Amino acid sequence: MKEQLMEAQRIDTKNDVLKGSEKSAMEAAYYLSIDECAKEGRNQFIENSMQAHATYLMVKLFQNAAQAVRLFSGSMGKVYASPELIKEAIAFLQKSGSSLNIVLENDIDGGHPDRHPLIAAINSIKEHIKGTVIVRKLSDDFKITDRKHFMVMDSKAYRVEYDHDNTKAIANFGDAERATEWVNYFDNVLVKKSSVIYEAHIA
Repeated sequence: MKEQLMEAQRIDTKNDVLKGSEKSAMEAAYYLSIDECAKEGRNQFIENSMQAHATYLMVKLFQNAAQAVRLFSGSMGKVYASPELIKEAIAFLQKSGSSLNIVLENDIDGGHPDRHPLIAAINSIKEHIKGTVIVRKLSDDFKITDRKHFMVMDSKAYRVEYDHDNTKAIANFGDAERATEWVNYFDNVLVKKSSVIYEAHIA
């Protein structure tokens, strides 16, 4: 994991010096690479250095999730309010047996779950949900020291932030071993150290 983070930082530096058409071409190739990795379930490292990148990667994780999505976030900020992400999250929850589990490190954006755009969208189609949504808030006395915010899809794929302030992260659509490690950390540590603040189930 340390080697992957170092490589991501090198790629970010390269992107900083690209301009104009060269950068546009690189952006197009970047999104195409994400599409291919997601479609093939390819075990390939993907860096993420912009909010637009984060949104696209998370959209792809929702699109390709068969059953379970786990999210550990600070407060479900701007990315979680994007129309593209909300659309795919809703589509995912219309799959039979789907589950969306979220643990927040801080208070949710908007101050209350019902005021968050994603939760509001879920509430608006509750009768069509074929799975489960649970949002939890981490206990105030539990401090994160060695883990970052992350999203895991079906124990197969993930996106993990290593620099939250600058939206820098690594993602992989075919690394089941590390995805399982994140799932275990989510289920056995974060869930147990948090309390439920929102639930939605099959009607």
